[in-house]
Amino acid sequence: MPNAPRSLPRSRARHHPRRRTVPPAVQATRIAALEAEVQELRELLALERANYEADHEAVVEAQRELELSRERYGDLYDCAPVGYVLLDRNGFIREENLTAARMLGVPRERLHNSLLSHYVVREDRRKVLQHLARCRAGSRDEVVTGELRMTGAGGRLLSIMLTTRTQPRLPAPSAAARFHTSLVDITARKQSEEALRESEAKYRILFENMAEQVHFWQLIRDEAGRIKTWRLVDANQATLKSWGRTRGETIGRTADEIFPGATRRFLPIVRRIFREAWPHSWEMYLPDLGQHLRMTSVPIGEH
Repeated sequence: MPNAPRSLPRSRARHHPRRRTVPPAVQATRIAALEAEVQELRELLALERANYEADHEAVVEAQRELELSRERYGDLYDCAPVGYVLLDRNGFIREENLTAARMLGVPRERLHNSLLSHYVVREDRRKVLQHLARCRAGSRDEVVTGELRMTGAGGRLLSIMLTTRTQPRLPAPSAAARFHTSLVDITARKQSEEALRESEAKYRILFENMAEQVHFWQLIRDEAGRIKTWRLVDANQATLKSWGRTRGETIGRTADEIFPGATRRFLPIVRRIFREAWPHSWEMYLPDLGQHLRMTSVPIGEH
């Protein structure tokens, strides 16, 4: 029997989803929204850029002001009337101003990173170590001062006042401690003090060896400001010999404690002297001493 013709296989139908067509109105709405969002981003970016440029300009201006401030500070620091140095914990000079270099008579580059004690007279170098020890042990913002002698320009001997403001206490092994220190030349003041001491010594010798009786009194006033009495401040040897008293028996005592009734006797004269503010001389017999004396009183302030 002849073979029956085979039936051809049916091609399997494939399912293709149909594209949904977006209505034109919806598309227009979406496009408009995207454009609005892009525009908003552009405006935000422009604002951020403007803020950045303003901030950048402010930073540049601040840097410019900082540089000017540093220049002004540098001029002030270098031209200050006193010397300034920055010391480390071991006494090395890490920074210095021109005044310090001129004061010590050395170039600034030579002074830099040198030991401060190198310019201190040998007898006072221990004072530098003691000063640094006090600085290292000091609390925050404590002021440490000291006096020592240094060799200045031309080998001139200078009396220097060291003043250091300490920093917060650091760990013992730390080498980061820095001490801002001023060097003030007090040579003229020390010379004046020495001259004054010499003058006082000469005055004391003259005062004690005068043949005339000389004594100084200080006024004592009441609450209304009226002269009440006076107290002995000093008396020379001629006075004490005439009175028959010692310094311990008289110095610091009132007139009535030394000579009872003296205030009542001399008060009118004393008031007149200080009212007229002029020296006054008079003669008087003093029965306590058995002496007839000519006296001269000179008002000096409250003495």
